[in-house]
Amino acid sequence: MRSNALLEYFDNPDTRRTVTGATWGAEIETHFVDSVGRPISISTTRRLLATTPPGPWRTTIDLGNQLIEFVVGPQSSPAALLSSTHDGLRWLYRQAARLGASPVFAPTLPRTHAQNLLWIQDDRDQVWCKLDGQAALEHLCRVASVQITMSVHPSELVQTINALWRGKLHAHDYAKNDASWRRYISESTAGYRSDRYAGPSRFEDLSDYTRYLELQMVVMLRSQPCALDIRGITDLNCSDLDLFVRSIWPHYRARVFDGPGGTRVSAVEMRPFARRDDSSITTMLGLIVKALAV
Repeated sequence: MRSNALLEYFDNPDTRRTVTGATWGAEIETHFVDSVGRPISISTTRRLLATTPPGPWRTTIDLGNQLIEFVVGPQSSPAALLSSTHDGLRWLYRQAARLGASPVFAPTLPRTHAQNLLWIQDDRDQVWCKLDGQAALEHLCRVASVQITMSVHPSELVQTINALWRGKLHAHDYAKNDASWRRYISESTAGYRSDRYAGPSRFEDLSDYTRYLELQMVVMLRSQPCALDIRGITDLNCSDLDLFVRSIWPHYRARVFDGPGGTRVSAVEMRPFARRDDSSITTMLGLIVKALAV
């Protein structure tokens, strides 16, 4: 890898067009259960995902077959994000109700049954399962979180991450999720560094942030398992870097997304929020706005 490839990935002429706070997005994970309280079946999940959401919304799953991830596309402000999120979740609940499914407004599902929840959908999922082991991944199948993303100019990425750490947003309501993530990291057979999750609480600058990323192993490259130092890979493209960044899980994570007209937008993804009822999304967004003074 070129010595400055990761730095250029975040900070380049394209991402420098990003306006801090111009767009806001969300990913809301929700457990769904059937009429007797069991996690919904794969068949029900398939039917739910087959219903195409209107507007700036998208549905997928996050590891567990009962764990639906509802994605809200970029909105112009926190208020617009809240409005779209609540409208979209009401739509999701209506679709689920038609299939006999209902949401669970809690971050975790109790282990009151022996059912495995991991749903392997494609070859890449199979690689992750081989890397981590199913037992480790099952911890992540049972926790639901809310993640908020805000566009951030490359020059302000680290400043924003540091402000979120100072605001201690991760200490508000994330204990159950945190416990499951730490069990996943410790039990995974991939041999992760302990700071691959949560990460350092402060960075000096963007170069310092990319050095933290470079400490982490590349464990998958082009759908193949590996154990490589990213600094030794010479032919990484943007998709490779996207996957590498997504495979590292600090509480507050710098990202780059596709924007309109083929542009690229730099952003900060704020991850450490437990899924509660929908009103709690308003509370957590208020905490973010206060911490960042936006």
